[in-house]
Amino acid sequence: MTSTELILEILKYTLPAGMVLAAVVIVMKENRARHETKERYEILQKTYAQLLPLRLQAYERAILF
Repeated sequence: MTSTELILEILKYTLPAGMVLAAVVIVMKENRARHETKERYEILQKTYAQLLPLRLQAYERAILF
């Protein structure tokens, strides 16, 4: 086996593996970004759900005085 054949044999296995690894990394980054966006939205919803009644109470107090 010559050195050229050896290099080609090594590339035959490492090149597809590298491509699969790159694809997995891209998919995982997109998934993580989507998950973080969803979590931020849920936190924002919870914050507004707690904040709205407090604001309404504050407006009621301001109107009464």
